[in-house]
Amino acid sequence: RVVVSVDYRLAPEFKFPVPVEDCYTALNWVYNHTAELNANAEDIVVGGDSAGGNLATVMNILSNEKNDYYINSEEEYKNVYISPLLYDDVSALSPAIIVAADNDVLKDEGALYRDKLKKAGVKGDFMGEKQFDAIVVGAGFAGLYMLHKLRERGLKVRVIEAADGVG
Repeated sequence: RVVVSVDYRLAPEFKFPVPVEDCYTALNWVYNHTAELNANAEDIVVGGDSAGGNLATVMNILSNEKNDYYINSEEEYKNVYISPLLYDDVSALSPAIIVAADNDVLKDEGALYRDKLKKAGVKGDFMGEKQFDAIVVGAGFAGLYMLHKLRERGLKVRVIEAADGVG
């Protein structure tokens, strides 16, 4: 597997739709350069945490629609690219793991999005209901060390990693 980390421009300096456009541009670049990256164009996985998780979901929606977009609307907050929960038909979207910390402002929306996916027959897991004391995303060696140290302290920890059975 090839891992690409997108250094998208962040709010509040860069407001919507700049982060979405940055991520979609990066996703298209990866798709168009899979041969150079020794990657499979039909097996691209996107992920992120908090706002990055929201952007990952939006990349899924944009990829499903296969359309470019440019938005200049006063009602952008009602746009599915800001709130994927508003997307009508999620049945064609990929499975999702939704992670939200206890105080994450998107926690409730994450649980609702999981429910919407499941209702449409799409696998959706939600981690944010006090199942774990900590969640490590993208383990790698640093993440595995963190996992070990947190478990040493007696915490219930989950690792989300591409490899099965890591945490």
